[in-house]
Amino acid sequence: MMSSTTNNNNNSKEDYDDAFTKAASFAFAQVFPAILNAAVDMNLFDIISKAESSLGMSASEIASKIPKQHSEMGSRLERMLPSLVARSLLTCSIRTINEDGDTERVYAVSPVGQYYTSNHHDEQGGSCIALSTLFYRGYRHVWKDTKDAILDANNHNHFQRMYGKMAFEYMETDRELGNLFGEAMSQVGPLGVKSILDAYKGGFDGISTLVDVGGGYGQVLKQILFQYPSIQKAINFDLPHVVKNAPPHPGIEHMGGDMFKTVPKADAILLKHVCHSWEDEECVKVLRNCYEALPPHGKVIVMDALLPEIPKSTSFKDTQAVDLDFLMFLVSGGKERAEKQFEKLCKTSGFSRFQVACNDSSNVFAVMEFYK
Repeated sequence: MMSSTTNNNNNSKEDYDDAFTKAASFAFAQVFPAILNAAVDMNLFDIISKAESSLGMSASEIASKIPKQHSEMGSRLERMLPSLVARSLLTCSIRTINEDGDTERVYAVSPVGQYYTSNHHDEQGGSCIALSTLFYRGYRHVWKDTKDAILDANNHNHFQRMYGKMAFEYMETDRELGNLFGEAMSQVGPLGVKSILDAYKGGFDGISTLVDVGGGYGQVLKQILFQYPSIQKAINFDLPHVVKNAPPHPGIEHMGGDMFKTVPKADAILLKHVCHSWEDEECVKVLRNCYEALPPHGKVIVMDALLPEIPKSTSFKDTQAVDLDFLMFLVSGGKERAEKQFEKLCKTSGFSRFQVACNDSSNVFAVMEFYK
């Protein structure tokens, strides 16, 4: 009995320590976004990725590449770089620097950190640079008085409360934020698309005309056309001020318009990260326009997160889905949805059949099909 009681006490202490450590980590979590944003602003990932040595660069070597110089730059960088190592954005090794055995840390960009280098966007079609800046600086007022979004019955749109206009209206007047948002969507849009397309095998077979509604700069269409060269015509459809900045690409026609008024005709229509920006009523308007634009048996392909019924604390997919849901609530007044909610949207909009085509556990976004 004595031994059993002792073990129970030990387990209770371990459980308490684990719980406290986890709880404290959430409080400290406010520190890292500032570190990451500073690293992005200083182009640290680009600087380190261009190191002459395969092992990387020391803090003093990194400091020498930063335009603004002062004597304490290297030692100050040493205060922030380990945080990037601890989160797997950089790797770290020890290098001996003299015969006395003195050493220094050497930093290199990890596979995760590559998503914060500018050449990764150019070569791999995706980056998190602009998204990080958008969340930290572009949406800085959104994070203020978050409780007000819950407690104030008259606060129907938190972004509008903080900025004076709805998000998409405000971005048309604040070109800096609008361009940052467009760049963020352009950079992050293609991320994960390859894995989605691999899971959604044959999903674009037999399609001759494809419209990407809310397609931004057309980056996702580029990837789809690469894997499905049989598609004869691809239309990137977005707001006029968005598509005017879209770079030309063979096989893609950039078309400006308003999805709430009309959608270009096509065999299939893609809605990637569109539904989550809007409430049900607005989604139904867009989906009915899509319905009218489709031929008999045509389909809308919806790519969005699926909310879990009960989030699992061990699932990154679940964590990101519920966090995205609250982000949409704050920024656009939209929401992520569960499978049954998407099925209801499908039927309410006049479509005859709904199915989840793929919901890969390795990707936060699922693919759903709405058939006319």
